[in-house]
Amino acid sequence: MATITLRISDKVQTIALIALLAASCAWGVQHLAVTGFFVPKYLLRVYVPSTDGLAQGAPVLLYGMRVGDVAAMKPVENAADPQRRIELLLRIQRRFENEIRTDSAATLIPDGILGKRAVSVRRGSSGAIIAPGGEIPFVPARKLSDLVGGLKPEIDCLNAAIKAQDNKPAANPASPPSHP
Repeated sequence: MATITLRISDKVQTIALIALLAASCAWGVQHLAVTGFFVPKYLLRVYVPSTDGLAQGAPVLLYGMRVGDVAAMKPVENAADPQRRIELLLRIQRRFENEIRTDSAATLIPDGILGKRAVSVRRGSSGAIIAPGGEIPFVPARKLSDLVGGLKPEIDCLNAAIKAQDNKPAANPASPPSHP
């Protein structure tokens, strides 16, 4: 039986290796570009009472659009205010710097149905631009029970009006109306 041997020259092997390395590098650069690695960013701080469902790398949203991520979460030592127990460091794309101002507010919101959370930043309009390393004020998210509780006075008023209408004596339909 005859043996067939293929010989690849050193020159062809070198060219193939260089092409493979170039393709790998191109894929890596493209992947980094898509993930926003080359986009200039800056850090802002937010202090929150708890981080249930929030993880490092969670999205930061402005207008519902991802503008950054949570770079770090760390507990605040000796926090006097229970609303400021945890410090979040947000890595924000530099191009949105003019949108986040001192009258902006950050809120933790649900991000999908699996219990994960994101940081939503409400755009500021009249305040000064928050400098890198500055703080965005935190506002707790409103719960449905809070909204319903806020409607309780209006509901009570409507119920009282309905009761008053029900207790009002009805006009006698048998007697014709009198004309002067």
